[in-house]
Amino acid sequence: MEHQFIQLQIHDNIADLHIHKPEKMNALDSVLLQELSENITKLEKNNDIKALFISGTPEVFSAGGDLQYMAKMNEETGRKASILIQDIFNRIESLPFLTISLVQGIAFGGGLELCLSCDVCIAGDKSKFALPEMRYGIIPAGGGTIRFLEKTNISQLLYTMTYQKIMTPIEAYSCGLIQDIVRDEDLEKFKAVYKQKIQAVNADTLVKIKSHIKHTGDFLHNPERTKAFENESKLFGHLLEKEGRDKMNAFFEQRKKEN
Repeated sequence: MEHQFIQLQIHDNIADLHIHKPEKMNALDSVLLQELSENITKLEKNNDIKALFISGTPEVFSAGGDLQYMAKMNEETGRKASILIQDIFNRIESLPFLTISLVQGIAFGGGLELCLSCDVCIAGDKSKFALPEMRYGIIPAGGGTIRFLEKTNISQLLYTMTYQKIMTPIEAYSCGLIQDIVRDEDLEKFKAVYKQKIQAVNADTLVKIKSHIKHTGDFLHNPERTKAFENESKLFGHLLEKEGRDKMNAFFEQRKKEN
């Protein structure tokens, strides 16, 4: 099946997944999420993959959830949408091979959550990171509150969300959200070198190393972690109906006036 917004290429057992919906800043709507899910299914069935690289366009990784898509939801549909997004990102997190996000431009909201679902995040030097959902009276819906907290601490998450902080790559690196910073113009070269290093390792060895580290972290088998995802979905749906839709629609109205 041809996909309009997600391009998946596999060469020498290494996969490249590109998000390409620049007119919407790679926003995560129902169509894009469906395409992402279908491509993850393909990868789940391929036992020869060594690694997956996820990228957006040179200007934007992903601006996050599509506000027009979310503004039509009520509490129940919002909760279900959150569960759907969480499921997709959880499946990325559970892939047995190495997963790397390569970020250029902005990774906001769901875009940052997608980064956090990968094993490794490499950022271009002009990239920006944020969880701006409180601007619209809601919270992250794709497991962001859990994964962000696992990589940082309670105070950092509260500050980032309540101040709607836009982090530079240096700030994101300093608090543990990303693993390295590369000049934008050198990202492709960096990826090529990384692929060479991965190719030098047996696929089964890579899978076993990742499995060992994940189990050592004791995250994938923690029942309280599962409960945290459920609570995030419930709160997202509740806040969306209580306040989120009104703020999103007010935002759209203001943009109409300005245009």
